[in-house]
Amino acid sequence: MGCDIHLHAEVKVENEWHHYAEIDVRRNYNLFSLMAGVRGFYEGSPTPIHEPRGLPSDMSVVTNISYKECDMDAHSASYLRSDEIGFLMRCKELWDKDTPSWEYFGFFFGNCWGDDKKEWPKDIQDLRWVFWFDN
Repeated sequence: MGCDIHLHAEVKVENEWHHYAEIDVRRNYNLFSLMAGVRGFYEGSPTPIHEPRGLPSDMSVVTNISYKECDMDAHSASYLRSDEIGFLMRCKELWDKDTPSWEYFGFFFGNCWGDDKKEWPKDIQDLRWVFWFDN
């Protein structure tokens, strides 16, 4: 049985988190291990950016609805802050020349996901990814 991720991008506008996109991410256990230690049980697995933190209490309504739809299948819920997303985008060992990071995640307002806030639209205060896994 495989493990998949449910990844939602949220943006903070006027001090409130809003759903930006649900990102369809291909199965990549090295990525899952780096994001939250999920499926990182073999030698050579990346050290997690952060162990699962649970869902943020202030997540958007749309993300919360999506999580509730997964019901009992959801596990290892967490989130990454904008600086952690930027770190993930720079992890060259995850992205080979044939599959760069943007092919996994797409773009954020036309730019690569990352922590360079100068590239964000002026009304965006912050960015995070809220995610969980299912088997």
